[in-house]
Amino acid sequence: MEVIRHPNLSPEQQDALIQELDQLLAEYQTYQSNVRRIHWNPQLRPYLDFSHKIARLYQVTEANRHLIADTMIRMGAAPSEPVLAGVLPVKRQVAQVLEIPAFEQAVGVIVHTSRQMLELVRETFVLAAQYQHQPTMQLMNRLAQQLAFTIGVFSSERMATFN
Repeated sequence: MEVIRHPNLSPEQQDALIQELDQLLAEYQTYQSNVRRIHWNPQLRPYLDFSHKIARLYQVTEANRHLIADTMIRMGAAPSEPVLAGVLPVKRQVAQVLEIPAFEQAVGVIVHTSRQMLELVRETFVLAAQYQHQPTMQLMNRLAQQLAFTIGVFSSERMATFN
């Protein structure tokens, strides 16, 4: 696929931004995988309110993955083959969690990985701001708000279980 060059970005800037978005998309894939694993964990089902929140978080992460991919496509690039194939990223910062036996651990995983994702979104925002790429800046701002909300909701959920 031929990359469509934007007039306000040099080829190097656009390539760097596309690469950053591709990595963020791969990290979101790992994040969503963790959320899915928590969502389908039968040991966590007694926590009905938690289950509904996890289901909503899964939907949000799916939508965010599509938004990141759509931003890349609008820039004229497709997600890399490893991302499309569901292969975990090489520079993985968000660890894939394989086993979550207890409610408290599940909430901790969500809070911890949401904080990691927030940091990655901030890094992408900084790069987009440096290049003055408004669509990416707006998307990263939206993702940061959602992640901050998720951290707040699940942190309060975690604190409620300890009281």
